[in-house]
Amino acid sequence: MILAAACSLAASAQQVEITSRQQLLKGTESGICNPVLSADGQKLLFTHADYKGLKLYDFNSDVTTTIATDDMAGFHPSFSRDGKSVYFLSQTREDMRVYREVKAYNLEARTSIAVTEKARGRGIGMKMLDFARKKLSEHEHPVLSVLNTNTRAIALYTRMGWKLTSGTELEFTPEQYPAVVKKCALVWMRYEGSAQK
Repeated sequence: MILAAACSLAASAQQVEITSRQQLLKGTESGICNPVLSADGQKLLFTHADYKGLKLYDFNSDVTTTIATDDMAGFHPSFSRDGKSVYFLSQTREDMRVYREVKAYNLEARTSIAVTEKARGRGIGMKMLDFARKKLSEHEHPVLSVLNTNTRAIALYTRMGWKLTSGTELEFTPEQYPAVVKKCALVWMRYEGSAQK
């Protein structure tokens, strides 16, 4: 029985000959690593072998966009549930210290906002958040995501009129993501303060 199965497999095998090569993803100079396909199958995230940088390929427009050039940006990036944002890690080194953060990139606005760990405590985040919220004046109650372990940011956002909503966007564990030190999750906050111009 085993011999008959092996013979039938050998008889059905076909020899393949490559006659030409064609580049499928525009804007890619070399091989792609760690590909992540969006839920709708229309976009593909990818990086280089060292996880440096993150690019997005749009199958509809046949265009490749650089989302980030950060170290570790290509290590397990994720699309948001609604497919409108991309979440990725960022890592920097300074004076023998390693700084890591999770960044969000809005695919529609093509923007990313974050304050690095070494620049925190200087009022930069408050100014950036207030500026961004005022620029989104067409949205009465915009939302943002933040790591639930970032209590300083949550306290700042709360003082500025933002409130935690129920549910989480993504969870990160050290087993799943070696760059993560302790289990955490992205949570949503919604602006409930008064409209300002």
